[in-house]
Amino acid sequence: MTLTTKEDFQAFSEKISKTLKRHETSPFYLQCLEDVLLQSCASLDPEDLRKLSTQLSVLATEKQKATKATTKAKSKKGKSIAVGKSARRIDIDQYDEYLGEEFDDFM
Repeated sequence: MTLTTKEDFQAFSEKISKTLKRHETSPFYLQCLEDVLLQSCASLDPEDLRKLSTQLSVLATEKQKATKATTKAKSKKGKSIAVGKSARRIDIDQYDEYLGEEFDDFM
């Protein structure tokens, strides 16, 4: 198979993706992807590797956001009490009235 045009490479990448996706439930799938990527990318320039790395990082971030959104939606089913900043502040002056001045001359 000779790949000369952008369309040829896109069709080839779709075939590879379909072939690999058939095995994504296998426990060896991730290791296979790692091996394929490492062997395929060994001859790339550092700049091209950075682009690929960035694309994978963006994909991972999007997946994490989607996962967090689904877990937050599931966890919000129960009743919760919202506490604002004003409720979290502790009024220290009220403790001065309680203790008085009996500990001022401790040392």
